[in-house]
Amino acid sequence: MWELEDFTPPVPTSEDSICENYFVENVSRNSFGRYEVALPFKADPTHLGDSFALSQTRLPDIKNAVTIHTQLVKLFENGGFQMVKWMSNSNELLSQIPDFLQLNTPIAFDKESLKVLGLEWNPSSDNFSFKISVSISPCTKRNMLSLVARIFDPLGFLAPISLFIKLLIKKLWKLKFDWDKEAPKEMFHLWMKFQEELTLLNSLPIPRHLLVFQNSTVDIVGFADASSSAYAAVIYIRSTDITGHVSNFVQQYNCPS
Repeated sequence: MWELEDFTPPVPTSEDSICENYFVENVSRNSFGRYEVALPFKADPTHLGDSFALSQTRLPDIKNAVTIHTQLVKLFENGGFQMVKWMSNSNELLSQIPDFLQLNTPIAFDKESLKVLGLEWNPSSDNFSFKISVSISPCTKRNMLSLVARIFDPLGFLAPISLFIKLLIKKLWKLKFDWDKEAPKEMFHLWMKFQEELTLLNSLPIPRHLLVFQNSTVDIVGFADASSSAYAAVIYIRSTDITGHVSNFVQQYNCPS
């Protein structure tokens, strides 16, 4: 009543072989029985290089900076040019430069006047800040996306703020709203309040200097987390000087999930 048949064993395709090899090379099991995935580096960094000696030749003190400034001024004067708009976070260096040759206004890193939020550097305080230029707009998907596109934030300081807008856009996509259709009432109030409170960023100073001096200890600390709304990664550079003073610099990235 029964007939036994032999089945031809499956022949893996080239894609199957690549996938299997990748798994074998990158996934392992530790002593606790948990799977571990290798970091996405091509190879272990056997040699990181030594740039310390080179860095020591790059203006190690103010005296060298003043010397370089004097040499540059003379070099350009020989060609008939006058160097202006000098800027530095060192008062000692600026004291060697006439006031009329200095640039006393913050530097804007984005050159587009259409930016809603633009990153600036104030050399006198050595702080980053944001220049706010926004007008109240209707609560539509088009206006929300336009605002996100006009945020200049290369270091991710405003990631939590841009995330808030992206989550509102996500809700409108789920509701299948057209680009110019007004959002529901509850979202309208959130949007209006958000636009009104953006000006608070004008009073947000972000120190640029990491306070890394001689004999300082520097640590890099990373965190990552996720929820049903978004995922994020944050990296802190933590500097501790010989007196125990701690300063932090953070770069973060987050995205709706």
